[in-house]
Amino acid sequence: WSGGSSAWSGGSSAWSGGSSAWSGGWTQWNGLAPEWEGDSQTFTPQDNGRAWQQIGLEQAHTELATQLAEKVIVAVVDTGIDLSHPVFAGRLVAGYDFVDNDRDPQETLGNNYGHGTAAAGVILQVAPLAKIMPLRVLDGNGQGDTDDVALAINYAIDNGAKVINLSLGSIGPEEAVQAVLAKAQIKGVMVVSSAGNTGNEKVTHPAAEASTNASFSDILVSVASVSFKDYKSTFSTYNSEAIEIAAPGEFVFTAQPDMQVAYWSGTSFAAPMVTGSIALALGQSDLAIDPAILSKGVVEYADKAIYQKSDNSQYIDTIGNGRLDVAAFLIYALGSNNVKR
Repeated sequence: WSGGSSAWSGGSSAWSGGSSAWSGGWTQWNGLAPEWEGDSQTFTPQDNGRAWQQIGLEQAHTELATQLAEKVIVAVVDTGIDLSHPVFAGRLVAGYDFVDNDRDPQETLGNNYGHGTAAAGVILQVAPLAKIMPLRVLDGNGQGDTDDVALAINYAIDNGAKVINLSLGSIGPEEAVQAVLAKAQIKGVMVVSSAGNTGNEKVTHPAAEASTNASFSDILVSVASVSFKDYKSTFSTYNSEAIEIAAPGEFVFTAQPDMQVAYWSGTSFAAPMVTGSIALALGQSDLAIDPAILSKGVVEYADKAIYQKSDNSQYIDTIGNGRLDVAAFLIYALGSNNVKR
């Protein structure tokens, strides 16, 4: 975002020339990553089994959303992706690089190398047949310009994306971004945004506005992170007013550039689970669900039992309505009263 704010990647901050956005990445495993193996249609690393059980993904795939989001275009507004990674074979639609102003949204080297690839890889594990639209707005260090974020959201809306993943944020609201989010609401395009990794109550934007700005509250969902045990992640931002839902965001195995698989932690990788879940609902309904139903359903049908855990006692109602429950959400969203006929 451009105009005078700060940007950071991986938890550290850095000032840049214009108003800035940063990726929401927190930590990346940097040991020897195994090479990706298998069919891109079934990219489900066994190490994510706990997370998928946690959110009810198996029932979603085998019983509730068997179309696996086949007709849904999901825009990933991020650092770009590794376009040659086999995970994305047959899963890409044309994207754009707003950093270099060309049509090659390939990841570039930096200390956040692989962030966009990882986020897109999580989406395809939840929604295996979705189409990914890669939109590069951040450099390899996870820093970028808010104007580019706005341009990318607008591009996604105009080019057929039905869900947009924003695993990034800025310190304050930006007029250009708010304008395109209002357009998304008019066009019925869902936007999922990570809440940030500050470990305090300072939710990044636009996630901070998901519950507070009526101009796009029906399409914007803000996401915090929990552990495999449903405890609030220590790094996750929390806020009783701004955050709507939590999802697993610790040690999530996903695609990594250069034919690799790695694990990442951060709200950046919790948000794509919600994005993928919304894509599943849209794919099963042939895109015929009101966005207000989707945003309401994914939040209201979250698992509230996380607040019964003693480790979350000081965070009651601060990491959303509960933890993502894909199956419960789909049962609601795909009900006969919600799908347009």
